[in-house]
Amino acid sequence: MSTVVLINCEYRLNDRVRKKKGSSWQGHIVGFYQTRLTPEGYCIESEREPGSVQLYPLEAIESVPFNEGKRNEF
Repeated sequence: MSTVVLINCEYRLNDRVRKKKGSSWQGHIVGFYQTRLTPEGYCIESEREPGSVQLYPLEAIESVPFNEGKRNEF
């Protein structure tokens, strides 16, 4: 097994992102992955279902401002 280091990634750990199309998935970057077909992929933990993680390639996600869609917490 080898370690892969992704350099110059579009997103960083804890960045808030969502899927662009299809079913909805929004959350924070918690990891990275790479395959022969996906040179830059992201592990995203859901905001609605903490602990639930989905993998998406760079092309499938977009940034979400940290204050968008969040309630004020006191």
